Amino acid sequence: MNFVIVGTNFISDTLLDAANTLADFNLYGVCSRALSSGEAFLAKHPQNTHAKTFTSIEQVCQDECVDAVYIACLLYTSDAADE
Repeated sequence: MNFVIVGTNFISDTLLDAANTLADFNLYGVCSRALSSGEAFLAKHPQNTHAKTFTSIEQVCQDECVDAVYIACLLYTSDAADE
C-alpha cells in the first residue's frame, strides 16, 4: 500500500519507524510546504529515500498511485493557521 505522510515532525518519525516494520507498507511520499524539509526528512530515513517529495496536498491528491495519507500536521500550532 502506497502511503504519503503529510508533515515532517517527530510524530512522522515515530510513525515511519513503526510502519517500516510492516511487510505491506511502502512510503510513497512525504508532503511538506518546503521541499528542503521533505528532503531532510527522507534523508533521516535512508530505507525510504526512493519516496517522492510533495509540496502541496493538491499534488498528493492528484497522484493516482497514492493509496493512503497520514496527516501528522498540527496546523493550529503553526503560523499558517492564522492565514
